[in-house]
Amino acid sequence: MLLVLKNKNYNLTYLLALSLIIVGIICSKALMSIGMVLAGLSLLLEFNFKAYFENWRNNRALLILILLYLCFITSLLWSQNIDYALEDLKSKLTLIVIPLLIFSKPELVHRNKVYLLTLFLSGVFITSLINVLFYTHTLGDIIYDDIRGMSLFGSHIRYGLLVAMGAITCIYFIKKHKKFIFFFVFVFIWFVFYTYFSEVLSGVIALLISLLFWLIAELYFKRKIKALFSVSLIFISFLISVSFFMLSPESNDLKVVSHSEIAEEWNKRSKIPIHSYDAKGQELKQTLIRYLHSKSLPANAKGIKELTSKDFTNIENGIADIRELSNGFISRLYSIRFELQNRSNPNGHSMLQRIEYWDAGFKIASNHPILGVGLGDVQDEFDQHYNDVNSKLLLKNRKRAHNMFLTFWVSNGLIGLVIFICVLSIFISENWKNKDFLALAFILISISSFVFEDTLETQTGITFFSFFYALFSLNKYKKG
Repeated sequence: MLLVLKNKNYNLTYLLALSLIIVGIICSKALMSIGMVLAGLSLLLEFNFKAYFENWRNNRALLILILLYLCFITSLLWSQNIDYALEDLKSKLTLIVIPLLIFSKPELVHRNKVYLLTLFLSGVFITSLINVLFYTHTLGDIIYDDIRGMSLFGSHIRYGLLVAMGAITCIYFIKKHKKFIFFFVFVFIWFVFYTYFSEVLSGVIALLISLLFWLIAELYFKRKIKALFSVSLIFISFLISVSFFMLSPESNDLKVVSHSEIAEEWNKRSKIPIHSYDAKGQELKQTLIRYLHSKSLPANAKGIKELTSKDFTNIENGIADIRELSNGFISRLYSIRFELQNRSNPNGHSMLQRIEYWDAGFKIASNHPILGVGLGDVQDEFDQHYNDVNSKLLLKNRKRAHNMFLTFWVSNGLIGLVIFICVLSIFISENWKNKDFLALAFILISISSFVFEDTLETQTGITFFSFFYALFSLNKYKKG
Protein backbone atom coordinates (compact mmCIF):
# COMPACT_ATOMS: atom_id res chain seq x y z
CA MET A 1 0.00 0.00 0.00
CA LEU A 2 2.79 2.42 0.95
CA LEU A 3 4.62 1.56 -2.27
CA VAL A 4 1.51 2.38 -4.32
CA LEU A 5 1.10 5.73 -2.57
CA LYS A 6 4.78 6.48 -3.04
CA ASN A 7 4.61 5.74 -6.77
CA LYS A 8 1.45 7.80 -7.07
CA ASN A 9 3.21 10.78 -5.50
CA TYR A 10 6.13 10.40 -7.90
CA ASN A 11 3.71 10.27 -10.84
CA LEU A 12 1.85 13.37 -9.66
CA THR A 13 5.12 15.27 -9.24
CA TYR A 14 6.24 14.12 -12.67
CA LEU A 15 2.99 15.27 -14.33
CA LEU A 16 3.21 18.59 -12.49
CA ALA A 17 6.71 19.01 -13.93
CA LEU A 18 5.47 18.33 -17.47
CA SER A 19 2.65 20.82 -16.88
CA LEU A 20 5.18 23.48 -15.91
CA ILE A 21 7.14 22.78 -19.10
CA ILE A 22 4.02 23.26 -21.22
CA VAL A 23 3.07 26.51 -19.50
CA GLY A 24 6.70 27.59 -19.79
CA ILE A 25 6.72 27.00 -23.55
CA ILE A 26 3.84 29.45 -23.80
CA CYS A 27 4.92 32.22 -21.49
CA SER A 28 8.00 31.64 -19.30
CA LYS A 29 11.54 30.30 -19.84
CA ALA A 30 11.92 30.08 -16.05
CA LEU A 31 8.96 27.69 -15.78
CA MET A 32 10.43 25.54 -18.56
CA SER A 33 13.67 25.20 -16.61
CA ILE A 34 11.90 24.54 -13.29
CA GLY A 35 9.74 21.89 -14.96
CA MET A 36 12.72 20.07 -16.44
CA VAL A 37 14.60 20.11 -13.12
CA LEU A 38 11.51 18.91 -11.21
CA ALA A 39 10.86 16.08 -13.70
CA GLY A 40 14.50 15.00 -13.45
CA LEU A 41 14.41 15.03 -9.63
CA SER A 42 11.17 13.03 -9.62
CA LEU A 43 12.72 10.33 -11.82
CA LEU A 44 15.92 10.35 -9.79
CA LEU A 45 14.11 9.90 -6.48
CA GLU A 46 11.92 7.15 -7.91
CA PHE A 47 15.18 5.41 -8.87
CA ASN A 48 13.79 3.06 -11.49
CA PHE A 49 16.62 3.36 -13.97
CA LYS A 50 16.31 -0.18 -15.32
CA ALA A 51 12.81 0.59 -16.55
CA TYR A 52 13.89 3.99 -17.89
CA PHE A 53 16.74 2.44 -19.85
CA GLU A 54 14.48 -0.25 -21.31
CA ASN A 55 12.11 2.45 -22.54
CA TRP A 56 14.99 4.40 -24.09
CA ARG A 57 16.85 1.49 -25.62
CA ASN A 58 14.48 0.55 -28.43
CA ASN A 59 13.05 3.98 -29.13
CA ARG A 60 14.04 5.07 -32.67
CA ALA A 61 12.73 8.59 -32.21
CA LEU A 62 15.00 9.09 -29.21
CA LEU A 63 18.06 7.36 -30.66
CA ILE A 64 18.08 9.47 -33.81
CA LEU A 65 17.91 12.63 -31.68
CA ILE A 66 20.87 11.41 -29.62
CA LEU A 67 22.75 10.72 -32.86
CA LEU A 68 22.05 14.29 -33.98
CA TYR A 69 23.39 15.65 -30.70
CA LEU A 70 26.51 13.47 -31.02
CA CYS A 71 26.99 15.06 -34.42
CA PHE A 72 27.02 18.47 -32.70
CA ILE A 73 29.64 17.23 -30.23
CA THR A 74 31.80 15.76 -32.99
CA SER A 75 31.93 19.12 -34.78
CA LEU A 76 34.00 20.44 -31.85
CA LEU A 77 36.94 18.67 -33.47
CA TRP A 78 37.07 21.29 -36.25
CA SER A 79 35.54 24.26 -34.44
CA GLN A 80 37.94 27.06 -33.58
CA ASN A 81 35.60 29.02 -31.30
CA ILE A 82 35.25 26.38 -28.59
CA ASP A 83 33.63 28.71 -26.03
CA TYR A 84 30.82 29.55 -28.44
CA ALA A 85 30.43 25.87 -29.35
CA LEU A 86 30.14 24.76 -25.71
CA GLU A 87 27.52 27.42 -25.03
CA ASP A 88 25.59 26.28 -28.10
CA LEU A 89 25.83 22.64 -27.00
CA LYS A 90 24.45 23.63 -23.60
CA SER A 91 21.43 25.37 -25.14
CA LYS A 92 20.75 22.43 -27.48
CA LEU A 93 20.91 19.86 -24.67
CA THR A 94 17.16 20.34 -24.21
CA LEU A 95 16.71 18.65 -27.58
CA ILE A 96 17.45 15.29 -25.94
CA VAL A 97 16.75 16.03 -22.26
CA ILE A 98 13.00 16.48 -22.71
CA PRO A 99 12.56 13.31 -24.83
CA LEU A 100 14.61 11.39 -22.22
CA LEU A 101 12.26 12.67 -19.52
CA ILE A 102 9.10 11.84 -21.47
CA PHE A 103 10.29 8.44 -22.71
CA SER A 104 11.18 7.44 -19.14
CA LYS A 105 7.47 7.02 -18.39
CA PRO A 106 5.84 6.66 -21.80
CA GLU A 107 2.71 4.83 -20.62
CA LEU A 108 1.95 7.47 -17.99
CA VAL A 109 2.48 10.34 -20.43
CA HIS A 110 0.35 8.70 -23.10
CA ARG A 111 -2.52 8.13 -20.65
CA ASN A 112 -2.40 11.85 -19.83
CA LYS A 113 -2.00 13.05 -23.41
CA VAL A 114 -5.47 14.65 -23.50
CA TYR A 115 -4.78 16.49 -20.23
CA LEU A 116 -1.45 17.84 -21.55
CA LEU A 117 -3.00 18.97 -24.86
CA THR A 118 -5.89 20.61 -22.98
CA LEU A 119 -3.44 22.50 -20.78
CA PHE A 120 -1.51 23.66 -23.83
CA LEU A 121 -4.68 24.75 -25.62
CA SER A 122 -5.94 26.64 -22.56
CA GLY A 123 -2.61 28.40 -22.07
CA VAL A 124 -2.39 29.60 -25.68
CA PHE A 125 -6.05 30.69 -25.65
CA ILE A 126 -5.69 32.74 -22.44
CA THR A 127 -2.40 34.38 -23.46
CA SER A 128 -3.72 35.23 -26.94
CA LEU A 129 -6.72 36.94 -25.32
CA ILE A 130 -4.36 38.91 -23.08
CA ASN A 131 -2.29 39.94 -26.11
CA VAL A 132 -5.32 41.32 -27.95
CA LEU A 133 -6.78 43.02 -24.88
CA PHE A 134 -3.51 44.87 -24.27
CA TYR A 135 -3.04 45.72 -27.95
CA THR A 136 -6.54 47.21 -28.18
CA HIS A 137 -5.92 49.07 -24.88
CA THR A 138 -8.82 47.28 -23.23
CA LEU A 139 -6.15 46.48 -20.64
CA GLY A 140 -3.05 48.55 -19.96
CA ASP A 141 -1.59 51.43 -21.95
CA ILE A 142 1.37 49.84 -23.77
CA ILE A 143 2.45 51.70 -26.93
CA TYR A 144 3.19 49.38 -29.87
CA ASP A 145 5.43 50.30 -32.82
CA ASP A 146 4.30 47.28 -34.83
CA ILE A 147 1.34 44.91 -34.52
CA ARG A 148 3.78 41.98 -34.54
CA GLY A 149 4.94 43.28 -31.15
CA MET A 150 1.51 42.33 -29.83
CA SER A 151 2.94 39.12 -28.37
CA LEU A 152 3.73 39.87 -24.74
CA PHE A 153 5.00 36.37 -24.01
CA GLY A 154 8.03 36.10 -26.25
CA SER A 155 8.93 36.26 -29.92
CA HIS A 156 5.93 36.90 -32.17
CA ILE A 157 7.29 34.25 -34.57
CA ARG A 158 7.45 31.51 -31.93
CA TYR A 159 4.09 32.55 -30.53
CA GLY A 160 2.55 32.43 -34.00
CA LEU A 161 3.58 28.76 -34.20
CA LEU A 162 1.94 28.08 -30.83
CA VAL A 163 -1.30 29.62 -32.06
CA ALA A 164 -1.16 27.52 -35.24
CA MET A 165 -0.58 24.42 -33.11
CA GLY A 166 -3.48 25.48 -30.89
CA ALA A 167 -5.82 25.73 -33.88
CA ILE A 168 -4.87 22.26 -35.09
CA THR A 169 -5.33 20.88 -31.56
CA CYS A 170 -8.88 22.27 -31.63
CA ILE A 171 -9.60 20.17 -34.72
CA TYR A 172 -8.27 17.12 -32.87
CA PHE A 173 -10.69 17.76 -29.97
CA ILE A 174 -13.60 18.49 -32.33
CA LYS A 175 -13.11 15.09 -33.97
CA LYS A 176 -12.26 13.05 -30.87
CA HIS A 177 -14.17 14.70 -28.04
CA LYS A 178 -17.56 15.95 -29.23
CA LYS A 179 -18.93 16.78 -25.76
CA PHE A 180 -17.55 20.36 -25.89
CA ILE A 181 -17.60 20.75 -29.66
CA PHE A 182 -19.06 24.28 -29.66
CA PHE A 183 -16.34 25.54 -27.33
CA PHE A 184 -13.56 24.04 -29.45
CA VAL A 185 -15.11 25.46 -32.63
CA PHE A 186 -15.17 28.90 -30.99
CA VAL A 187 -11.52 28.62 -29.89
CA PHE A 188 -10.53 27.45 -33.37
CA ILE A 189 -12.22 30.47 -34.97
CA TRP A 190 -10.49 32.72 -32.43
CA PHE A 191 -7.06 31.26 -33.31
CA VAL A 192 -7.71 31.74 -37.03
CA PHE A 193 -8.70 35.36 -36.35
CA TYR A 194 -5.63 35.91 -34.16
CA THR A 195 -3.32 34.47 -36.82
CA TYR A 196 -4.80 36.76 -39.47
CA PHE A 197 -4.87 39.80 -37.18
CA SER A 198 -1.29 39.43 -35.88
CA GLU A 199 0.28 39.55 -39.40
CA VAL A 200 2.92 36.92 -38.56
CA LEU A 201 3.80 35.45 -41.96
CA SER A 202 5.31 32.21 -40.63
CA GLY A 203 2.24 31.66 -38.42
CA VAL A 204 -0.15 32.11 -41.36
CA ILE A 205 1.87 29.74 -43.55
CA ALA A 206 2.11 27.15 -40.76
CA LEU A 207 -1.63 27.23 -40.13
CA LEU A 208 -2.59 27.09 -43.82
CA ILE A 209 -0.23 24.20 -44.57
CA SER A 210 -1.30 22.15 -41.55
CA LEU A 211 -5.02 22.72 -42.22
CA LEU A 212 -4.60 21.83 -45.87
CA PHE A 213 -2.64 18.72 -44.99
CA TRP A 214 -5.30 17.55 -42.51
CA LEU A 215 -7.99 17.98 -45.14
CA ILE A 216 -5.99 16.20 -47.85
CA ALA A 217 -5.03 13.34 -45.50
CA GLU A 218 -8.66 12.84 -44.45
CA LEU A 219 -9.77 12.72 -48.09
CA TYR A 220 -6.93 10.39 -49.04
CA PHE A 221 -7.62 7.80 -46.35
CA LYS A 222 -11.35 7.96 -47.04
CA ARG A 223 -10.55 7.42 -50.76
CA LYS A 224 -12.43 10.52 -51.86
CA ILE A 225 -10.21 11.02 -54.89
CA LYS A 226 -12.43 13.53 -56.72
CA ALA A 227 -12.62 15.78 -53.68
CA LEU A 228 -8.87 15.40 -53.16
CA PHE A 229 -8.20 16.45 -56.74
CA SER A 230 -10.49 19.48 -56.38
CA VAL A 231 -8.84 20.64 -53.15
CA SER A 232 -5.36 20.24 -54.66
CA LEU A 233 -6.40 22.22 -57.74
CA ILE A 234 -7.85 25.04 -55.63
CA PHE A 235 -4.66 25.19 -53.54
CA ILE A 236 -2.39 25.29 -56.60
CA SER A 237 -4.54 28.06 -58.10
CA PHE A 238 -4.29 29.98 -54.83
CA LEU A 239 -0.48 29.70 -54.82
CA ILE A 240 -0.26 30.88 -58.43
CA SER A 241 -2.54 33.84 -57.68
CA VAL A 242 -0.54 34.92 -54.62
CA SER A 243 2.75 34.57 -56.51
CA PHE A 244 1.40 36.64 -59.39
CA PHE A 245 0.18 39.29 -56.96
CA MET A 246 3.51 39.49 -55.10
CA LEU A 247 5.75 39.66 -58.16
CA SER A 248 3.74 41.52 -60.78
CA PRO A 249 4.06 45.32 -61.23
CA GLU A 250 1.27 47.24 -59.57
CA SER A 251 0.09 49.26 -62.52
CA ASN A 252 1.26 51.20 -65.53
CA ASP A 253 -0.15 54.27 -63.81
CA LEU A 254 3.06 54.37 -61.76
CA LYS A 255 4.91 55.36 -64.90
CA VAL A 256 2.84 58.54 -65.25
CA VAL A 257 4.68 60.74 -62.79
CA SER A 258 5.27 64.50 -62.81
CA HIS A 259 8.63 64.35 -61.07
CA SER A 260 9.24 68.10 -60.89
CA GLU A 261 5.73 68.80 -59.56
CA ILE A 262 5.79 66.20 -56.78
CA ALA A 263 9.31 67.25 -55.76
CA GLU A 264 8.36 70.92 -55.50
CA GLU A 265 5.09 70.31 -53.67
CA TRP A 266 6.56 67.68 -51.31
CA ASN A 267 9.48 69.88 -50.25
CA LYS A 268 7.04 72.67 -49.39
CA ARG A 269 5.32 70.54 -46.75
CA SER A 270 7.97 68.12 -45.47
CA LYS A 271 11.29 68.65 -43.69
CA ILE A 272 12.63 65.45 -45.30
CA PRO A 273 13.86 66.13 -48.88
CA ILE A 274 12.19 64.04 -51.54
CA HIS A 275 15.54 62.75 -52.84
CA SER A 276 16.44 61.22 -49.47
CA TYR A 277 15.24 58.08 -47.67
CA ASP A 278 12.28 57.24 -45.47
CA ALA A 279 12.49 55.74 -41.98
CA LYS A 280 12.81 52.23 -43.44
CA GLY A 281 15.76 53.16 -45.65
CA GLN A 282 13.67 53.16 -48.85
CA GLU A 283 13.87 55.87 -51.50
CA LEU A 284 11.36 58.42 -50.26
CA LYS A 285 10.27 59.35 -53.77
CA GLN A 286 9.29 55.76 -54.61
CA THR A 287 7.41 55.39 -51.32
CA LEU A 288 5.52 58.62 -52.08
CA ILE A 289 4.57 57.59 -55.62
CA ARG A 290 3.25 54.21 -54.51
CA TYR A 291 1.38 55.76 -51.60
CA LEU A 292 -0.34 58.18 -53.94
CA HIS A 293 -1.26 55.32 -56.23
CA SER A 294 -2.73 53.29 -53.34
CA LYS A 295 -5.04 56.24 -52.56
CA SER A 296 -5.98 56.60 -56.25
CA LEU A 297 -4.33 60.03 -56.36
CA PRO A 298 -2.33 61.31 -59.35
CA ALA A 299 1.46 61.53 -58.98
CA ASN A 300 1.58 65.31 -59.49
CA ALA A 301 1.13 68.52 -57.51
CA LYS A 302 -2.64 68.03 -57.27
CA GLY A 303 -2.17 64.57 -55.69
CA ILE A 304 0.33 65.90 -53.13
CA LYS A 305 -2.07 68.71 -52.12
CA GLU A 306 -4.75 66.15 -51.26
CA LEU A 307 -2.47 64.35 -48.79
CA THR A 308 -3.13 65.01 -45.10
CA SER A 309 -0.46 65.60 -42.47
CA LYS A 310 -1.06 62.01 -41.32
CA ASP A 311 -0.35 60.81 -44.86
CA PHE A 312 2.94 62.71 -44.85
CA THR A 313 3.90 61.04 -41.55
CA ASN A 314 3.02 57.63 -42.96
CA ILE A 315 5.18 58.18 -46.04
CA GLU A 316 8.11 59.50 -44.00
CA ASN A 317 7.83 56.35 -41.84
CA GLY A 318 8.11 54.12 -44.91
CA ILE A 319 4.45 53.21 -45.48
CA ALA A 320 4.15 52.73 -49.24
CA ASP A 321 0.54 51.59 -49.40
CA ILE A 322 -2.46 52.86 -47.44
CA ARG A 323 -3.58 49.22 -47.12
CA GLU A 324 -0.53 48.51 -44.96
CA LEU A 325 -2.20 50.52 -42.19
CA SER A 326 -5.15 48.17 -41.88
CA ASN A 327 -4.78 45.31 -39.46
CA GLY A 328 -4.63 41.81 -40.85
CA PHE A 329 -2.55 39.56 -43.04
CA ILE A 330 -3.59 41.28 -46.30
CA SER A 331 -1.84 44.46 -45.16
CA ARG A 332 1.26 42.36 -44.49
CA LEU A 333 1.13 41.02 -48.06
CA TYR A 334 1.11 44.56 -49.45
CA SER A 335 4.11 45.41 -47.28
CA ILE A 336 6.06 42.35 -48.45
CA ARG A 337 5.10 43.07 -52.05
CA PHE A 338 6.65 46.51 -51.82
CA GLU A 339 9.78 45.02 -50.22
CA LEU A 340 10.24 42.53 -53.06
CA GLN A 341 9.82 45.21 -55.70
CA ASN A 342 12.21 47.68 -54.04
CA ARG A 343 15.40 45.84 -53.08
CA SER A 344 17.83 48.73 -52.85
CA ASN A 345 18.14 48.47 -49.05
CA PRO A 346 17.31 45.22 -47.17
CA ASN A 347 17.60 46.75 -43.67
CA GLY A 348 14.34 46.87 -41.77
CA HIS A 349 12.60 44.52 -44.20
CA SER A 350 12.18 41.05 -42.77
CA MET A 351 11.75 39.28 -46.10
CA LEU A 352 14.67 41.01 -47.82
CA GLN A 353 16.89 40.37 -44.79
CA ARG A 354 15.98 36.68 -44.93
CA ILE A 355 16.95 36.54 -48.58
CA GLU A 356 20.34 37.95 -47.59
CA TYR A 357 20.67 35.40 -44.78
CA TRP A 358 19.72 32.49 -47.06
CA ASP A 359 22.18 33.60 -49.72
CA ALA A 360 24.97 33.88 -47.14
CA GLY A 361 24.11 30.49 -45.61
CA PHE A 362 24.07 28.72 -48.97
CA LYS A 363 27.44 30.16 -50.00
CA ILE A 364 29.08 29.27 -46.67
CA ALA A 365 27.65 25.74 -46.78
CA SER A 366 28.81 25.30 -50.39
CA ASN A 367 32.37 26.07 -49.31
CA HIS A 368 32.21 23.45 -46.49
CA PRO A 369 29.72 20.90 -47.85
CA ILE A 370 30.58 17.64 -46.06
CA LEU A 371 31.49 18.49 -42.47
CA GLY A 372 30.40 22.13 -42.22
CA VAL A 373 32.29 24.85 -40.39
CA GLY A 374 31.73 23.37 -36.92
CA LEU A 375 29.20 24.33 -34.28
CA GLY A 376 31.38 27.02 -32.76
CA ASP A 377 32.26 28.91 -35.94
CA VAL A 378 28.84 29.51 -37.50
CA GLN A 379 28.40 33.14 -36.44
CA ASP A 380 32.06 33.93 -37.20
CA GLU A 381 31.66 32.54 -40.74
CA PHE A 382 28.55 34.63 -41.32
CA ASP A 383 30.28 37.76 -40.02
CA GLN A 384 33.25 37.10 -42.32
CA HIS A 385 31.00 36.54 -45.32
CA TYR A 386 29.11 39.81 -44.78
CA ASN A 387 32.45 41.66 -44.59
CA ASP A 388 33.83 39.92 -47.69
CA VAL A 389 30.83 40.86 -49.88
CA ASN A 390 30.46 44.35 -48.38
CA SER A 391 26.91 43.54 -47.36
CA LYS A 392 24.38 46.38 -47.18
CA LEU A 393 23.09 44.91 -43.93
CA LEU A 394 23.79 46.98 -40.84
CA LEU A 395 25.86 45.26 -38.14
CA LYS A 396 22.79 44.71 -35.96
CA ASN A 397 21.05 42.93 -38.84
CA ARG A 398 23.90 40.59 -39.81
CA LYS A 399 22.45 37.37 -38.49
CA ARG A 400 22.58 33.66 -39.20
CA ALA A 401 20.68 31.70 -41.83
CA HIS A 402 17.13 31.95 -40.45
CA ASN A 403 16.57 28.51 -41.95
CA MET A 404 17.19 25.35 -39.91
CA PHE A 405 18.11 23.21 -42.91
CA LEU A 406 20.75 25.72 -43.99
CA THR A 407 21.93 26.11 -40.39
CA PHE A 408 22.50 22.35 -40.00
CA TRP A 409 24.31 22.26 -43.36
CA VAL A 410 26.53 25.20 -42.37
CA SER A 411 27.33 23.94 -38.87
CA ASN A 412 27.50 20.16 -39.41
CA GLY A 413 27.69 19.71 -43.18
CA LEU A 414 25.68 17.26 -45.24
CA ILE A 415 26.18 14.63 -42.52
CA GLY A 416 24.33 16.77 -39.96
CA LEU A 417 21.69 17.80 -42.49
CA VAL A 418 20.96 14.17 -43.45
CA ILE A 419 20.63 13.14 -39.78
CA PHE A 420 18.26 16.06 -39.16
CA ILE A 421 16.14 15.05 -42.16
CA CYS A 422 16.11 11.47 -40.77
CA VAL A 423 14.77 12.83 -37.46
CA LEU A 424 11.85 14.36 -39.32
CA SER A 425 11.39 11.41 -41.70
CA ILE A 426 11.20 8.77 -38.96
CA PHE A 427 8.62 10.83 -37.11
CA ILE A 428 6.54 11.33 -40.27
CA SER A 429 6.77 7.64 -41.23
CA GLU A 430 5.64 6.36 -37.83
CA ASN A 431 2.73 8.77 -37.52
CA TRP A 432 1.60 8.30 -41.10
CA LYS A 433 1.27 4.56 -40.38
CA ASN A 434 -0.79 5.38 -37.29
CA LYS A 435 -2.87 8.01 -39.15
CA ASP A 436 -2.09 10.47 -36.37
CA PHE A 437 -3.03 13.68 -38.20
CA LEU A 438 -2.37 15.90 -35.17
CA ALA A 439 1.22 14.63 -34.97
CA LEU A 440 1.72 15.11 -38.70
CA ALA A 441 0.22 18.61 -38.54
CA PHE A 442 2.67 19.42 -35.72
CA ILE A 443 5.67 18.33 -37.77
CA LEU A 444 4.45 20.38 -40.75
CA ILE A 445 4.10 23.42 -38.48
CA SER A 446 7.65 22.80 -37.27
CA ILE A 447 9.02 22.35 -40.80
CA SER A 448 7.35 25.56 -41.98
CA SER A 449 9.04 27.38 -39.11
CA PHE A 450 12.37 25.74 -40.00
CA VAL A 451 12.14 27.33 -43.46
CA PHE A 452 11.86 30.89 -42.09
CA GLU A 453 13.58 30.73 -38.70
CA ASP A 454 16.43 29.12 -36.78
CA THR A 455 13.76 27.62 -34.52
CA LEU A 456 16.11 25.17 -32.79
CA GLU A 457 18.55 27.94 -31.93
CA THR A 458 16.23 29.33 -29.25
CA GLN A 459 15.27 27.77 -25.93
CA THR A 460 11.54 28.15 -26.53
CA GLY A 461 11.80 26.73 -30.04
CA ILE A 462 13.84 23.71 -28.92
CA THR A 463 11.51 23.00 -26.00
CA PHE A 464 8.38 23.30 -28.15
CA PHE A 465 9.77 20.94 -30.79
CA SER A 466 11.31 18.36 -28.45
CA PHE A 467 8.26 18.19 -26.15
CA PHE A 468 5.67 17.58 -28.85
CA TYR A 469 8.08 15.42 -30.86
CA ALA A 470 8.34 13.11 -27.85
CA LEU A 471 4.63 13.33 -26.96
CA PHE A 472 3.57 12.31 -30.46
CA SER A 473 6.09 9.47 -30.57
CA LEU A 474 4.18 7.49 -27.95
CA ASN A 475 1.56 5.82 -30.12
CA LYS A 476 2.96 2.35 -29.49
CA TYR A 477 2.13 2.82 -25.80
CA LYS A 478 -1.56 3.57 -26.40
CA LYS A 479 -2.51 0.23 -24.89
CA GLY A 480 -0.08 0.62 -22.01
